[in-house]
Amino acid sequence: MGGYLNLIIADENEKFINIAKAACDSIADIHLLGIARSEQMLMVKVRNTRPDLILLDITPGLGGIQILDTLKTIDPDLNIIIVCRPGSHRSDILVSALEMGAMECMEKPE
Repeated sequence: MGGYLNLIIADENEKFINIAKAACDSIADIHLLGIARSEQMLMVKVRNTRPDLILLDITPGLGGIQILDTLKTIDPDLNIIIVCRPGSHRSDILVSALEMGAMECMEKPE
């Protein structure tokens, strides 16, 4: 898939998944590798594909903040952007995510 940004969306929220998928469909250079709604689904997708970027909500069902360590162990160069509902995560958790290797933290659109 040369020239594409290979993306995985890891989120439990169907509304956000639909918004993110629509955004991906509108950008020609993004190749959506798949959706992961659980930690197990995410790990299978990461191991079986070559994502350049993961949009990750650090909910307990997706492994919480600890999933960052696991993902970075699999691929230290993996780019991860944390996505969260406005006001849903404490700032210390988001700072920890950045310290653990997340590229950015951003709020989901409402």
